[in-house]
Amino acid sequence: MSGAGNNEGAIAEREGSPHGGTGRENSDPLFSIVMTVFDPWVLFPHALECVLRQTWSRWELVVVSDGACDPLVALSLASSRGRWRGRRVEQQVLERAEGCWGNRGRAWGLDWARGDRIVWVNHDNLIGPDYLAAHAAAAARSPDTITVVDIELWQKGRYRGRYPRGLRRSRIDLLNFSLPVDLARRIEAFGPAMEREYAADGTVFEAAAVIAPVEWEPVCVGAHF
Repeated sequence: MSGAGNNEGAIAEREGSPHGGTGRENSDPLFSIVMTVFDPWVLFPHALECVLRQTWSRWELVVVSDGACDPLVALSLASSRGRWRGRRVEQQVLERAEGCWGNRGRAWGLDWARGDRIVWVNHDNLIGPDYLAAHAAAAARSPDTITVVDIELWQKGRYRGRYPRGLRRSRIDLLNFSLPVDLARRIEAFGPAMEREYAADGTVFEAAAVIAPVEWEPVCVGAHF
């Protein structure tokens, strides 16, 4: 992607190609968590803490920041290093440019994902300890599927209800679903065709649902603020 630059002090070095899964996606999937961080970024340390408390141990974290918040991101990651337990945790910088930076950041994170499945988490999303475990439970029932979990949706300090309210574009939130990484790349999730869409998460979900089945785990394991 043009306009993107790697953080000179990247938290972890990638080995070889950034692409590639582990081959264990059916029984013990590795989740790539792509977290975009942009203004206002004050919730990032809390979002990071939520990731570190996951009961599902097989995950990697790719943090995509916009440059402005780098000191906070770097400090938070450095202070948590002792809790990574050998996991890959990496920060990448994608400079602001014309268009929807959030979607570009999610696509950029997908480029760096090495896991079997991917979830996209914003810096203002708080996930419960069993967030990844719930996705893994749904994936275990139906391999190579789109998995969906429930979350609480808040907007401007008001509770808007439990999501998803249906398995279609206008009724689902980014935090609700996980995709196999190969499927996300096949549909070019958040890529150029979707980059300027305000609610591209619904477009990503619908494009994936044309190809793969959906498995819904109706437990509430996160909150989108």
